[in-house]
Amino acid sequence: QLDRAKGLLTRSEQRNIAMANMIRAASAGYGGRGMGAGMPMGGSPMGGGMPPLSSLSALTGTIPGLSSLTRSPPGLASRGAAPASSAAKIPVGEVSFTGRGTFAKGPAAMSVAINAALDARGVTDPVARRNWHNGYMTLTGRESTHNAAVVNLHDSNAHGAQMSDGAPANSSRGPAQCIPGTFAAYHQPGTSTSIYEPVANIAASMNYVMDRYGVSPDGANLAARVDQANPQAAARGY
Repeated sequence: QLDRAKGLLTRSEQRNIAMANMIRAASAGYGGRGMGAGMPMGGSPMGGGMPPLSSLSALTGTIPGLSSLTRSPPGLASRGAAPASSAAKIPVGEVSFTGRGTFAKGPAAMSVAINAALDARGVTDPVARRNWHNGYMTLTGRESTHNAAVVNLHDSNAHGAQMSDGAPANSSRGPAQCIPGTFAAYHQPGTSTSIYEPVANIAASMNYVMDRYGVSPDGANLAARVDQANPQAAARGY
């Protein structure tokens, strides 16, 4: 390890010497003036002999092996931030249509479900939780009037074989109105496979909007990216 460190320092010293020579040569092109003397903002001095920036960049590049010594500990950059989507795809055939009509409905029940979905996704930051909670209270209110039993039998998704719940296979279901394909593709590990179960349905929807619409992990731009989660925007599908 000591030999390796000595080698790195030697190479670093050689690069520093080369850099100093390059700077002196560049300075000579200005008649001995300082590097910034007489230089207009945003442009090169008339007749200057400044070497290309690419040449300077090559000299100040990462020293081989040095980055591994100075790299931040794993996870440090994201410490305290909301996690990105943690979806784990399941086969569409594993999506269950059981439980319809057995879950509590209304704003209070949906608020609890949204918070539980955030717990399942590992979102702990209070600001991030507020962003997601507020947006999804608007979204689930518009999509299902906070009722997990709702099935849309009239939009373009309502097609396919009749399933055990009596609705066409591809119909939008649950509080956030997920279709089975989306629910399966963005299923949150550890939650129910029933598309009607509010926590699972909402968590899958959150994972979906992050991927489909570029919603940030902390939900800061949720309302800007998804009109259905924005109380100031007109209601529309998502």
